[in-house]
Amino acid sequence: MKSNTLTKSQPRLKFQEFIVNNTAQGSACHIFIAQPTPLEEKNFGKLFLLLELTNFQNKADEIFTKIQKSIATNYYCAEEFIIEVAFENALQQTNQLLQNITAAYGDEWFKHFHAIIAIAKDQEVHITSAGKVQGFLIQNDRILDILQQENTHANVNPLKLFSSILSGNIREGDSMFFSTESILDFFSQEKIKRIIQENTTEEAIRNFTEILSQSQTHNFAGIIVKTESEVLSGTNFITGTKETLTDEVQDSMQSLIQKEQTTHELLTPSLWPKIKTNLSSFKEKNNQKYFTPAKQEDKKEEKKQSKQHIPPSMKRALLLIFEGCKKITYWITKGLSILLRSVWSLLQKDKVKRFPAKMVHFPQRTGGILARIILAFQRLSRPRKILLLLSIIFIVLFAQSIMHQGSKREEEKSLLEYETKIDDAAKKIDESKAALLYKNEEGARAFLIEAQTILASIPETISVYQEKVEPKKKEIQTQLNEINHIRNFDNEAQVVADFSSINANLSLGALMVLQDKFLVTDATNGTMYTAKEDENPEIFVENSETQDAIKTMTKNNDVLMGFTQGAALKNIDLEKKTLTDVQVEFSTSEKQASDLNFYGGRLYVLDAEKNQIQKHIKTASGFGKGENWISDTNVDIRDAVSIAIDGAIYVLKKDGTIIKLFAGNKDPEFKQFAMEPKFSEARKITTLEEGKNIYILDGKNRRIVILTKEGQLVGQYISERFTDIRDFAISNDEKILYFLNNVQLYRVSISQ
Repeated sequence: MKSNTLTKSQPRLKFQEFIVNNTAQGSACHIFIAQPTPLEEKNFGKLFLLLELTNFQNKADEIFTKIQKSIATNYYCAEEFIIEVAFENALQQTNQLLQNITAAYGDEWFKHFHAIIAIAKDQEVHITSAGKVQGFLIQNDRILDILQQENTHANVNPLKLFSSILSGNIREGDSMFFSTESILDFFSQEKIKRIIQENTTEEAIRNFTEILSQSQTHNFAGIIVKTESEVLSGTNFITGTKETLTDEVQDSMQSLIQKEQTTHELLTPSLWPKIKTNLSSFKEKNNQKYFTPAKQEDKKEEKKQSKQHIPPSMKRALLLIFEGCKKITYWITKGLSILLRSVWSLLQKDKVKRFPAKMVHFPQRTGGILARIILAFQRLSRPRKILLLLSIIFIVLFAQSIMHQGSKREEEKSLLEYETKIDDAAKKIDESKAALLYKNEEGARAFLIEAQTILASIPETISVYQEKVEPKKKEIQTQLNEINHIRNFDNEAQVVADFSSINANLSLGALMVLQDKFLVTDATNGTMYTAKEDENPEIFVENSETQDAIKTMTKNNDVLMGFTQGAALKNIDLEKKTLTDVQVEFSTSEKQASDLNFYGGRLYVLDAEKNQIQKHIKTASGFGKGENWISDTNVDIRDAVSIAIDGAIYVLKKDGTIIKLFAGNKDPEFKQFAMEPKFSEARKITTLEEGKNIYILDGKNRRIVILTKEGQLVGQYISERFTDIRDFAISNDEKILYFLNNVQLYRVSISQ
């Protein structure tokens, strides 16, 4: 070990304020940043205010002084050391003061009063505001409006003015900026961010005042709160002893607190400090007298926790010893009954009956060491035999006792490890909530998945599983559903049409939403059905003789087309209620296509077998031979199941992956959201040419997923009614979702 110099960096909050008075006719501004004693700052942090009065300037100084004195006195003299409680109590007293001022001066001044009152302790921040003020959090490359309010309190009771508190943590490298409302007339949020991030607090204040001083009509006030690293140095410590510096800092702080208390006693003309000291001493003695067992239990718990970290090699060795002891105990117990019967025989008078028949011949039936041991035992006198047997019994019982204690300790240690895991999971859940405050959904999701993984390693057999683990799992799932925008609409889905009125055993196929009705195909034959909302369905085309059912429907401009299982393209005439063949030169692989679509009068067929999309040009008699549309050789769509077109083509693969293609090439700007839960049975994708979103059916997970056309998540809609979903469609205004489940057609309103 050698002597070194220790340098340690820790974040601290730095405050800098400015007031710019350009005109006597402008608003009156006031800033107060408390300068508490070290003990007060340790317990309560730092209080700061920003106040503005846009009228009644002649009363402003008096009102500001009263508010400052009230909030500072009530906060730093609070009996409660929990800063949230102390802050709330101080605000209640300040609200009472505002009521008194209103009673004295009338309520007209109150309409022109604007304020920010905040507490910062370490990295914890609590803020309340009233009126029109500005508050921003500057984090990394973002600036967030943390107040987000257009407050007017013309009709607000003064007793309830400061009743809402915003709480959170400011991290190292973050900054906060508070100001009067009019500052946004001179600076954009982006410019405010750059000034604060690219300069020290002093330079930032200088930049603000130089520009704001040029105004002739407004007065301004602002506060910058910035986290900066504070370097603490200590010398001549021994390398490897982490406690050295900590003890010195604690001793220094205790000395500082003791000096402050001593000074307070000397300056206070009262006997109360002495009485208080004596009462505290008496209380400590009583605590020691009556609560010593509890303290001993705490020490035992600390000792237990300190011993929980056992090296893996030692754990394996202990486990082997434990298993060996179990086997030894088993064999000793097995022979114990024979030994006990032997003791009983020795106590009998008749020596011939001292041993059972088995024991008499036992040496002759054995050999080697065991036979010699038994013969030696028989030669012992009766008292020695009894003493030996009693000793063996005692040893067995003692070994069992040791094993029981070891097993009990192992259970306690395991339970302690599981409790630690539960605490770790709870911390991850709290971190996810903090990430959501900054609208960081990806970060929150990562924390929740970590917590989920931790809890999954805890067996359901532990005693506290139902009490502590299950509630955490439910909380995680609730938060994940919220982050993943999952919405269950079991109670919102309404039945539009029930096709069981035609035949309860129908097997329906494709769905098409028309202007005033719905068209549905039969999955087993060429029959088609139609329905209107709140009316009984009816047969549209009766064609039960053919097995060539229509498996998908699409539109070519205003012409409705159907693609059959036999690879035939049909023209569906809604007026004549007929199906006619359309000539298309399909290749052999195209006849196995699972989907096709029209765009700009051209037919596009998903030819997954050839890893292509075939484009067919319109001809006089139908559509010509297909041409390879995909030119990007890196695109793989061999497991694709569906396509949607709006100028670009969206290709859906079985695993839910979406490939966006434009002019035959993959669009590099399309970034698909990492879906949770993952797709398990992606079956169909659709979009509208002028729509905002794309829609995907995930059959096994019973959900419809909505993404933007850039790949970002909009929402996930699930329902237990998706037991046998056949097809779905979206209304032209993208506000209603229709889904065909078994023989019923449902509708549900969606919000985006």
